[in-house]
Amino acid sequence: MRSILILASLCALLAAAQSLLPGGADVYGSAGTALSFGFLLLAAFFGGDLIAQLGLPRLVGYLLAGLVTGPDVLGLVSQATTDQLDLVSGVATCLIALTAGGELNLQRLRPVLRVVLGLSLGSVTVTAVVLAGALFLAASEIAFLADLRGWPLAAVCLALGVVLSAQSPAAVMALIAETRADGVLSRTILGTVIIGDLVVIVLFVSASAVARTATGGDADAIQTFTAVLWQLFGSMAAGTAIGMILAIYLRHVRQGVSLFVLVWCIVVAEIGTRTNLDPLITMLAAGVFISNFFDTESSPLIRNLEGASLPVYLVFFAVAGATIRVPLILQVGVQALALLALRAASFWLTSRVVTLGPNVPAPVSRWAWTGLLPQAGLALALAVLVHRTLPGIGEGASALLLTVVALNELFMPAVLSRALIRSGEAGQADAAERFSYPLEEKI
Repeated sequence: MRSILILASLCALLAAAQSLLPGGADVYGSAGTALSFGFLLLAAFFGGDLIAQLGLPRLVGYLLAGLVTGPDVLGLVSQATTDQLDLVSGVATCLIALTAGGELNLQRLRPVLRVVLGLSLGSVTVTAVVLAGALFLAASEIAFLADLRGWPLAAVCLALGVVLSAQSPAAVMALIAETRADGVLSRTILGTVIIGDLVVIVLFVSASAVARTATGGDADAIQTFTAVLWQLFGSMAAGTAIGMILAIYLRHVRQGVSLFVLVWCIVVAEIGTRTNLDPLITMLAAGVFISNFFDTESSPLIRNLEGASLPVYLVFFAVAGATIRVPLILQVGVQALALLALRAASFWLTSRVVTLGPNVPAPVSRWAWTGLLPQAGLALALAVLVHRTLPGIGEGASALLLTVVALNELFMPAVLSRALIRSGEAGQADAAERFSYPLEEKI
């Protein structure tokens, strides 16, 4: 009841502030952005608290807070406002990637590295092909595909299948942190979704270029290939350099670590995209360098970031919720639900095949597929890119993709949270901080 009253009061206050503006005006500019940031921060916090009382992950509450106060429901947060908060989303992506990379210790993953690689490569490629095949067979029933035939249809379906196979390191990290999970399942899932998203990035750039050419667009194959190489290896090189800087700072300064990291995340979020470097890959590489090639453990860095990054995470997921388009869900809901179910089934089957064998831990074999279900930032970004890069069909394709992503964004975190609890790993991070075990025993 307390959370509901506070949320209602917050909405009433923001509505009252907006009513004082001239007719038709919106809350623009730096003051308006700051107001929206504060409102979404508080709304997400208390929304998460309310949802947690119902036994659901707080992440769902953050998303619902943005959805309810966003343009399509209450309209307290406009589309222009969410666009102005892009920097927050970029910084959050960098923080999530750095934290994920810091947790991606190859020595700890070594016992399940084969499974991680098999899951990440298999889940993306198999699911992309399965979903592309389903779209190809049902093309006559889908408005934006009905006029395509043969090779152009196959190329477009493959590009859409790649987008639908994208996963979410952001959601996985948030749920692992919320449930305080630690163990072989958590680390396997985290490693899988990180590597899987790298595979998605490379496949999408290639598949979208082919689809654009096949549907009459202009794409330079050499230029596209060069851009992919630069985005992948350039981002890795930049991330390694940043990792070295952070490692030196951790070793010799150790003061104000959170603020120092936050500044670097802002720099990468602002400059990285302008130089065609991927912020996710850049900060992921930085975290991996610190975790694997720096003689001091990355755990102090992770602990410093956990508390400091919470406000950014809250606003990040609230903005993601505000970008969910309710009318789109209503228009293509049936098709989206069919793709959602097929995607989940493909992940489950791929996971069961990859984890066959006596050496695979039982929790991984049983629950690893649940970590592949949530979607968030990368899938949303790729859905928007589809709209821009596929002439004539991009709008309809983007609507379908965004609806599938929105449904996965809202409902699949609860599935993963339940799996972490039932596997017995929820709360184990607290135990790991109280007791010290050899790495092999912890795995």
